[in-house]
Amino acid sequence: MITKYTDKKRLTIYIILAVIIATGLLYTFSPKSFPSKYDNDIIALTDGWSITYDGDKRDDISLSDAAIKVADKGDTFILVHELDDYRLRSACIQIKTIHSSFKVYLGDELIYDFASYELANDKVIPIGYVYVPLPDNYPGQKLSIFYTAGQDRAFSGFDTIYIGMFKDLLSMRSDRMRLQFYVGVFLCCLGVTFCALTPYLVFNKSDYRRVFLVSLIVLDLGTYILSTANIFNYFSSDMSVNTFFEYSSFYLMPAILSLYVTIIMPGPKLRRTFLVATIINTIAYLYSIISHIAGISIYSTHSLLFDIICLTQIPIALISTIYLLYIYKDKSKDEPKIISFIILLIGLNIFMICALIEITSFNVLKFISSKGEASFNHYPFTLGSLVLAVFIFIGYFEFQIYSIESDNRQQFLKGLAYYDPLTGLSNRARCQEEMLLADESKKSYVIISIDLDNLKKINDTYGHDEGDKYIKKFASMLSTSFRVSDVTGRMGGDEFIVILYEQNQMDADARIKGLQSRFSKVHFGQSDITYGFSYGIASNRDFPDQNAEKIYGIADIRMYEMKRKRHQNVKSQEA
Repeated sequence: MITKYTDKKRLTIYIILAVIIATGLLYTFSPKSFPSKYDNDIIALTDGWSITYDGDKRDDISLSDAAIKVADKGDTFILVHELDDYRLRSACIQIKTIHSSFKVYLGDELIYDFASYELANDKVIPIGYVYVPLPDNYPGQKLSIFYTAGQDRAFSGFDTIYIGMFKDLLSMRSDRMRLQFYVGVFLCCLGVTFCALTPYLVFNKSDYRRVFLVSLIVLDLGTYILSTANIFNYFSSDMSVNTFFEYSSFYLMPAILSLYVTIIMPGPKLRRTFLVATIINTIAYLYSIISHIAGISIYSTHSLLFDIICLTQIPIALISTIYLLYIYKDKSKDEPKIISFIILLIGLNIFMICALIEITSFNVLKFISSKGEASFNHYPFTLGSLVLAVFIFIGYFEFQIYSIESDNRQQFLKGLAYYDPLTGLSNRARCQEEMLLADESKKSYVIISIDLDNLKKINDTYGHDEGDKYIKKFASMLSTSFRVSDVTGRMGGDEFIVILYEQNQMDADARIKGLQSRFSKVHFGQSDITYGFSYGIASNRDFPDQNAEKIYGIADIRMYEMKRKRHQNVKSQEA
């Protein structure tokens, strides 16, 4: 009996499982779960700053309340703070830079110069954290930082500046980026795994497009998350590498996500809608690359364009996927594939909501709020990406289970259609199909027609159970007497057939006589019944102008001729 594949309970179990996995990972990776221990204090230089911009000077303010405008190219901000004695020697200052060059003075002495060359030559000034070493005579001196924006809409607001030992500052950064680091690494590993599956799926003629796109999406999400945490700066001395990964992965994201949604959408109208979005997103991505190469504008200046694209397309995608969830909510019992599709839609919805929250809050902080985006974290996007990856994985796992069960059902149904239930040999339909294939293959073949003796007499005298025992015993010995490549079948009742490829009549005769000798030694318990069989052999080499059906008929005639002679011998012996 074939049972239904799945129902709403299984969908609920998968969703709960996905939530548990995502929650567990988030708790494990959260900054507060396993905090580092610092050898020395880390001091946040939050208050007591003097900020000067365009002739306007404000004293004794907090960096978080600086309320500066969005800095355009060439805008310069001067931050001044008087340093106390923090009882730290060989200390560093941690400064976050966002597309801006800066110079650090201690008193009147220049102690650090960052990205002046890039500023002077109109190159991309990277985003990242810079660690400025302080001389030991810093107590009581004025710390002055001159920020100069390297592009339009470079930044707004200032992140907290910290002073501490270099090792402790790195530990603090490691704690705060732990979530992004582990989620990013997890996504990249998952993407590589899906990517490795693609050649296998291509070789097996499976639907590889979806898996390949999933691998690109997950890799892109992982790369973006790692770069927003400045992970690549730990592996490269050139900070522009991390910045390039951040922008390129962000710019590519709308194109591959909309393409993936285009593929999975069930209706032609929705597919056309997202195909148009994919074309628009691809053009925007190519424009950002070409304009940078051509020297028209550097790639980091196009982020607002892609924010607008996302803020426009995400609501449309959300409405579409929510509508599909509403349509398919009552169909999960009727169509097994819908379960994995629903799981994917839920993951996409959560991801898109998190992405919408992140992009909206980022632009509000940058262009509207007085705090600015300097201290913005990417936790909503990280959370959404993790949930999407988990739901994609579970949805794919569910689909694979369905595929395996579907294959098993197909094999079961094929067994019902092509195999004799009593003996396990090929049935008449399968043997007739094989005879057609034998003609098409142009190979040499031999056909043996076999008929059991006295089956009707056994059924009438001892019952059909005894007759079935007779048939099954012969069928078992028949199948083991020939090669795996040979076809052994039951044509019905007491009639059997063997089709041997690339064998001559002598080979076939030797095999069938060997079977006859072994079968004659089997004891069935009824001494008054003669157990045995008759057979006839014919090959296409002897009858090249005949098809397999006719050759089987010739073998059948020869089998009846043998049966007639055997009956005559039995009668003569009885006489």
